Amino acid sequence: MEICEESLTVWITDDAFLNEAIALQQGGASRIACFPGLLEGLDCDAAHNWHVDPSNAYFTDFELETYFDCPSEVEKNRSHWIEQIGQYCGEHTTVSHVDDRR
Repeated sequence: MEICEESLTVWITDDAFLNEAIALQQGGASRIACFPGLLEGLDCDAAHNWHVDPSNAYFTDFELETYFDCPSEVEKNRSHWIEQIGQYCGEHTTVSHVDDRR
């Protein structure tokens, strides 16, 4: 995914999210990708010491601005995002690659 001209790799198991991600990638469109349930620790993106709940993700056209920022800003303020906000959304997310392992 490309958010704020930064790359973010997420592991997602939600079928609806994956189907839409594939459609967005093929169509070149962007939407807001939201990830309720931020978690501490490394996962599939070695650039960040946080990751998302793989079973809880969705695309939307509107979300509260409270949840928006760049992935690097979430990294810088990781405890605030995980403990207080608890959700992350990437405004104008562009899907750059989908590795569908279903």
